[in-house]
Amino acid sequence: MKLSILIVSVLFITVNIVAGYRIGQSVDYTGWDLYFADEFSGTSLNTSVWRAENLAWPYSGQLEYYSPANCRVTGGNLEMTAKKEIVGGRNYTSCRISTDTKMFNLTYGRFEARMKLPVGKGFWPSFYMFDKRSEKCNATNPSEYWEIDVIENVGFNDNDNIHGSWWYGPATCQDADQKIVTRTSTISNIDSAFHIYSVVWDVDFLMIMVDNIPYLIANKTANIPFPNNVPMYMILDLAIGGAWPGSPDATTIFPSKMIVDYVRIYKKNPNVPVPTPTPQPSRAPLPTYVYGQTVDYTGWKLTFNEDFNGTSINKSIWTVENLAWPYGGELSYYQPANCRVTGGNLVIDTKSQTVGDRAYTSCRITTRNKLNNLNYGRFEARMKLPSGKGLVPLFQLFGIEGYQDCLQPYYEFTVMQNQPATNNIDSHWYMGSDCNAVHGGEGANTVNNVGGYHLYSMVWDYNFVMFMVDNVPYLISNNNPGWTFPNDAPSFMVLQTSVGGRAGAPDATTILPASTYVDWVRIYQRV
Repeated sequence: MKLSILIVSVLFITVNIVAGYRIGQSVDYTGWDLYFADEFSGTSLNTSVWRAENLAWPYSGQLEYYSPANCRVTGGNLEMTAKKEIVGGRNYTSCRISTDTKMFNLTYGRFEARMKLPVGKGFWPSFYMFDKRSEKCNATNPSEYWEIDVIENVGFNDNDNIHGSWWYGPATCQDADQKIVTRTSTISNIDSAFHIYSVVWDVDFLMIMVDNIPYLIANKTANIPFPNNVPMYMILDLAIGGAWPGSPDATTIFPSKMIVDYVRIYKKNPNVPVPTPTPQPSRAPLPTYVYGQTVDYTGWKLTFNEDFNGTSINKSIWTVENLAWPYGGELSYYQPANCRVTGGNLVIDTKSQTVGDRAYTSCRITTRNKLNNLNYGRFEARMKLPSGKGLVPLFQLFGIEGYQDCLQPYYEFTVMQNQPATNNIDSHWYMGSDCNAVHGGEGANTVNNVGGYHLYSMVWDYNFVMFMVDNVPYLISNNNPGWTFPNDAPSFMVLQTSVGGRAGAPDATTILPASTYVDWVRIYQRV
């Protein structure tokens, strides 16, 4: 049954809503009260809440003329239609509505829209919130800049990726002065099924979700300011063109629609306690593992198996990087052309090849945004490693919550890294916060014939990490006093061969091209 518009007066009370939320885990909304809802159940846009734009949009290189005629309420939905037609000197028309003149003092709460999005090159659908004060930014009146992007999608090779972020200032009316904190998630049926896109915003806290599953959680840190007490208004937008999505092409279908089932705002009831996190199920104690003694894996169940038996990388699991890596003093440009699947192996090719400002190219694939809720188990890769100074093959897991921008405590497992000038295999795990990671444990082992296949693996359990080669442990860490273990930390896997960094640059002895071979990647769980 469709709800009617509901706007009630409430006090904006600060409520601690942070406890119990984790990336990848469905949110319990006990204690949230409906504050506003537009179910689009009438026959026209409610102009007491929304304003439909009527202009050629002058920002971001966009190509559309926003016309109120493209904003239609029908069948219990708002239909925002992108058309190929000439209006006002533009070749396309579309729809953009906002509450900027009607409801522009929104602060804190849960904001959500249930929508189906169009796909196609040049489309840029979004649901976002904007700081009313930022509109006054000009050369003589600089203002802070805040924007919360609940959902953005760009429809080229990115159809299934959704992006949540927020931008912050202080701004001096120049885009270069604004900074962004962002995350990406991948969903299916973005154009054929409705999904709920939402944000929870509170003092020093932001959480962005799809279908009530968080993929960005940020608490206040010394590095990142938050939009506390910033008056915002809501925007629904189907943009066309711009630097990010690019221009439509022959494959873009017109007309196409962004369909909005509802927009709702909830406020946390201060009289209802925050749900406590679901307690971890009781876990059977681990066996006693001994350095140097082969591990008995009786009672483990295979839950993931990537054997690279096809002819190309499985893009539903792996994301192939295409960038100059900006961390660790590396010298490599990671590009898809260096990632091959052949003969039952993933082959990571490292070459002396100039791309951009980098003198070497290599391959890096991750399960980030595809399989990033990995938590506890036995993780293993059977690999054959290259030899040569400056080459560093790696198999790693990263905690998704603190990856790169330090929004949450940072965790990293290096199951295996090798600096091929030696036969030493190095494994470690890091922990930390605010980008200040410290070692939790580190170990090394000498492996004969690293150019042959070996099994590199890690057992991760509550307050326990163990690293092995060929099922023989060489680093065992229990929860020592003063250490913070990565318990219940959703993670993703990485395979790569880096160049440079701590290993130094390749020299005259380094033979390139060189290849890392990955026979399989497997995950097991205790039963």
